Amino acid sequence: MVSLTNKALAGNLVFINAPSYAASIWSIAKRIIDPNTANRISIIPGPATDYLLHVAGPSVLPIEFGGNNPYVLPHCLAKMDSKFEADFPLS
Repeated sequence: MVSLTNKALAGNLVFINAPSYAASIWSIAKRIIDPNTANRISIIPGPATDYLLHVAGPSVLPIEFGGNNPYVLPHCLAKMDSKFEADFPLS
């Protein structure tokens, strides 16, 4: 674990759209790790737009996640390419 070897490297860790059982597992697991490390781990069961806007701000988040950063994530490019090909077939 990073927190056991170098606490300076351990930052915040957020699980977004975690499955419903993740919170149950985390409630047990956090009892056996350092409390400072446990406080830096968050589990968000559904969409996390509000949380991400609070933590990172709208200028950092891409538009698809509720921010206003024009950066297009690579998986979005694939969706855009397939949409383009459907609208404008090459053959």
